[in-house]
Amino acid sequence: MKKISPFRDYSISNTLKNLFLVLVVLFILHGVEEYLTGFYKVDLFFMQFFSFFEVMPWPQAAFLLFQALWWLILVIVSLFVFVEKWSYYAIAIIGLIALVEIHHVYKALAHMTYYPGLFTSLLIVVVGIFFLKELFTYKVR
Repeated sequence: MKKISPFRDYSISNTLKNLFLVLVVLFILHGVEEYLTGFYKVDLFFMQFFSFFEVMPWPQAAFLLFQALWWLILVIVSLFVFVEKWSYYAIAIIGLIALVEIHHVYKALAHMTYYPGLFTSLLIVVVGIFFLKELFTYKVR
């Protein structure tokens, strides 16, 4: 028996799910690459955005970061619980973030040298393009 719902069908294709899982793995590897190559020491946006943590004792900064992450998780889970179509929008945001990773390539070209996170960002951008293509073509079907 088919489920009757007043909501539109926002189901996600298996291809999209698989591409999402690939992006999850790539984002984890990307974070490791950025950490090991010192991204946090050279990226001006990152340093300015988190500069207010420099004046705090480590436990205070860790507590604030934990709270911010926890609040973000609560908001995201609430959206999944109360807004059926949110999963579609959430993965679209992940796809757009994947495209933003192209900034590593720009920085490497601008400085004519390796920029922390460059290698995995190339993979993320390529997979992100296929991911968004599948996302938008699947919704049109």
